[in-house]
Formats: sequence, C-alpha cells, structure tokens
Amino acid sequence: MATESIQVSGVVRAPPDRIYEAWLDSAEHSAMTGGRATIDANVGGRFTAWDGYIEGATLELEPGRRIVQRWRTSEFPSGAADSLVEIRLEPLEEGTRIIFLHSEIPEGQRTKYEQEWREHYLDPMDRYFAAADEDEDDIEDDDDEDVEDTDDDVEDVDDDEDIPAGVEVEEEVVIAVAAKPKAPPKPPVQKAAPAKAAPKAPAKKAAAKPAKKTAAKKAKKAAAKRAGKKASPKKKSAKKAKKKSARKASKKSARKGKSAKRSAKRGRR
Repeated sequence: MATESIQVSGVVRAPPDRIYEAWLDSAEHSAMTGGRATIDANVGGRFTAWDGYIEGATLELEPGRRIVQRWRTSEFPSGAADSLVEIRLEPLEEGTRIIFLHSEIPEGQRTKYEQEWREHYLDPMDRYFAAADEDEDDIEDDDDEDVEDTDDDVEDVDDDEDIPAGVEVEEEVVIAVAAKPKAPPKPPVQKAAPAKAAPKAPAKKAAAKPAKKTAAKKAKKAAAKRAGKKASPKKKSAKKAKKKSARKASKKSARKGKSAKRSAKRGRR
C-alpha cells in the first residue's frame, strides 16, 4: 500500500522537559489536548489519545529531546500498517519548537493529519502551557502584594509616633500566649535487680557443755590426785617392808645352807 509523509512544526511556550513529561502523562496529555488519553510511559508501552481515536506504542525515548511512536487512527484503512511519528523538541528562548515527523501515512490522508496536528496538538498545547504560566505569575503577584501590605502596616505603625499630644489613640494589645512547657522527660524505667540468694547461715556448732559440769569434773580429778598422793606412801612403805622381809629370809636360808655344807664336810673328814 502506498504511503505518504508530512512534517508539521510550531512553537509552544514551555520548556522541552515540561512538554516531554506532559506528553507521557495520561492526565496532562488529556488536559493539554482536550481528549482523554491513557499512556504507559515506557519503551514498548501502549497508549491511546483523543478518546481512543488515536492508539499505538512507544518505540524510543530521549528525555527532554525526542519521542518515537507507532501511531494510527480509527480512520486507517483495514489492513494498513501503523504509521511512524517522531516528535522532536528544540529549546528556544520563548519556549520550545515542536516538530512532528509523520511518515508511512496511508495514501490520501496526509492533508487531514497536517491539520489535526495543528488543531488538536500545537494550538491547544500552547494555550495550556501559557495559561499555566499566567497562573504562576498571578501567584507570584499575590505574594508580592502581601509583602507590600506588610510594609504598609509597618509604615502605619511608624506614623503613629507623630500623633500630637492630647490625642488619644486606641492601642491594640497583643497577648502572647506562652507555649506550654514541655513535660519533663520520663526517667528511664529501671529494671529491678535480680534478688540475690540469702547467704547460708553457718552450721551451728554443738553447744558447749555447761561450765558447772566442767568445773565439777575438774574438782573430782583434783580430789582423786590428792587421794592418790596420800595413798601412795602407805603402799610404798608396805612394799619396802615386804622386800626387807624377803631379803632377811633369803639371807637366813643362805646362812643355813652354808652351815649345812660345812657340817657335811666335817663329817666326811
């Protein structure tokens, strides 16, 4: 099937990065063109625009510079392949030059899409971003007016100092509300130390015997010693007497034996 190509360009009052982000965002694409859009902002992602009139897929992305997509409308002939759209963003002092390089368009439709790129994209996009800039300028102006009003209030206070004597002026009393003191930090919770085992009581020693019994025993022993000492001389004397008598008896028997021997010898003679 024969195809055609077109090139359409225009200036939009917004920086390239801003236009690039809006093109790939479903909500902003819908707002800046006036037709509902759904966009997967990734390479290979599908998209629709103008309430489903346009559909296609993203092929290449260069942030802030270039977008390449396969693109078709519901008016493409049945069996016609998708066309190819390359969107280039060139920075300018007053904004961005947008260039649409649209190729592989079914034969006989080039004029239609030249017009639609201008009416449904370039013109509404320029109005959308211009309005956004005006809103930002209004916000800045409101901030500046607030600052000027504050300066005027300060000047009014200074003028009050020149009020002539005798003129009463109502003064606005401003009561400063003291901030609630912060509650002192809670002391750290101290964990109870583990209870130490009570030391074992030393084993009780056997109770000492009463002092009275000990004294009585000592007294008995002393008495026994004294009695022994008294009895010992008698025993010794008895022993001595026995020994003496034994000695005397032995001496007597010895004498008798000697006399018997003598008499025997005499008889033999």
